[in-house]
Amino acid sequence: FIFFFLRFCSTFNDGNGKSSDLYIRSVCFSPDTKFLVTGAEDKTVKVWDIQQKSLRHTLEGHELDIYSLDFSKDGQFVVSGSGDKKVKIWDIETGKVYPQLI
Repeated sequence: FIFFFLRFCSTFNDGNGKSSDLYIRSVCFSPDTKFLVTGAEDKTVKVWDIQQKSLRHTLEGHELDIYSLDFSKDGQFVVSGSGDKKVKIWDIETGKVYPQLI
């Protein structure tokens, strides 16, 4: 299942009707397993709704590839780490980033 889902996640529509493949570098399931987040070479974190089989958010703000992801224990936040040496905290409901701590 996970291989199929990651393959599905790695192919996206760029808005111009073209599909592209991305190298996914990090994945993490939410504590309640309702969401999967992926981090890729396109510098974005994508939040996938597993039940709906759809993309919920594309989180932008890193300058390099995403290498690590984790959910907070309550599943309300995602923390991302990137090759740009920055850590970002994202609100899973709104997709907004919190002020940078590091």
